[in-house]
Amino acid sequence: MDLPPHHFATANARAAQRFAHETRAVAARYDRRTARLVITLDNGLELGLRPQDAQGLENARPADLAVLEISPSGQGIHVPALDADLYVPGLLQGLFGSRAWMSRRAVERQAAAALGAAGGRARSEAKRRAAQENGRLGGRPRKVLTETPGTPMAMRAAALLEAIQGFDEEFIRSAEELRQTPQSQAQSQQGAEAKPQPPLNPAAPSR
Repeated sequence: MDLPPHHFATANARAAQRFAHETRAVAARYDRRTARLVITLDNGLELGLRPQDAQGLENARPADLAVLEISPSGQGIHVPALDADLYVPGLLQGLFGSRAWMSRRAVERQAAAALGAAGGRARSEAKRRAAQENGRLGGRPRKVLTETPGTPMAMRAAALLEAIQGFDEEFIRSAEELRQTPQSQAQSQQGAEAKPQPPLNPAAPSR
């Protein structure tokens, strides 16, 4: 069936309008250093993608990604070694494969997360039991800080201890001297001579 020429013109106009409003890939390569597929877009931005996150590239090796082909429309990336294709507009929307594949990956990730949470709870339960056992035994033994004599920290500790002991001796000596001053002795004598006054007799009750 032959189509009229104006149909081709209409299709070409629609394609040109579509390309003018959609982002296209202009270059694609695999970066071994970052282990990413790097797709350069026509607006100057670069899209980095882990191969294992894309359908058909889950088990790709670096050698498989050495050659990447861009479709004429710029909206597809073809990997000849694996016969796999990536759709650029879908990648920009976070779609790395078919709906069925994306759903399966989501289930796998949820299962992995649940397994990891279960493992964490098991470890937490073991820690809780160990803490209870330590509590029954009196808790963990205290850590004693020991320093080798002659090290800077040991020398500082010894100097601090000596200073504290010297302060205590000076305080005791000052207290003894204060106790022996004439003013203190006079106050002590006055305190000894002062006697408490007897209480007044209550008035005799009237008859």
